[in-house]
Amino acid sequence: MSNLNFISTFYPPRHLILHLFSALCIISSIPFSASEIKNTRIIEDSRPMILFERFGFGADGHVAIAIKNVSWKSKQQNSELDPSSMGFFLLRELSYPKILNESEYTDSFCIVSSRYVELIFKFEQLYPDSTYNGSVIVEHPDEYSLVFGNCQPEYEVSMDVHTEMYNVEGGRKDFLPAGQTQLPKLYFLFFLVYTAFFTLWVSVCIKQSPTVDKIHIIMGALLLVKALKLICAAEDKFHAGHS
Repeated sequence: MSNLNFISTFYPPRHLILHLFSALCIISSIPFSASEIKNTRIIEDSRPMILFERFGFGADGHVAIAIKNVSWKSKQQNSELDPSSMGFFLLRELSYPKILNESEYTDSFCIVSSRYVELIFKFEQLYPDSTYNGSVIVEHPDEYSLVFGNCQPEYEVSMDVHTEMYNVEGGRKDFLPAGQTQLPKLYFLFFLVYTAFFTLWVSVCIKQSPTVDKIHIIMGALLLVKALKLICAAEDKFHAGHS
């Protein structure tokens, strides 16, 4: 009889389990991690540098960028736009001191033309309809920042920007940064470990039901919550890497 009382206490009613499982399915279907596919709207921005995102590239990293609805206007009436003074580039953190030093010893310095950045394209390469669509391969694996540079601060730029940053593994795109590509498998492995511990804990508690207290039930619940958290994290990272 004591075993039956323990089991009825330890296990919630069936309808409650179904509700919790349904809620878990709904929550796990929501993509909490944002993949490296982004759409950004820039409106009348005159900042010399606009940081879009940072990403860790592996041996076969790619950056794809598409812009449209490009327009600009000057704060000064007689200024003339130089399209080569605006553009997108990749920047390593290790390059910051070199660029700073270059700016101090170079006349009319423009970061878009610096030899320490990985240039993607300049505005002089815009199509006649003020759009651009292209991609580049990152030759040197590292963490880079995607930046828009404007060396004519008297001009305010507006545009719609679509960016994709990814590594290619096994012939498919992986939108997780280098170093995180194995996280879905790792999270799933730990989910299996915690599930095994939870199953073992329930088995021990049932066998030792006369001595089981609420603290033991709480410990089992913590194992279950941790296992569910890990499987959700695995699904989340998997979705981010493939979407």
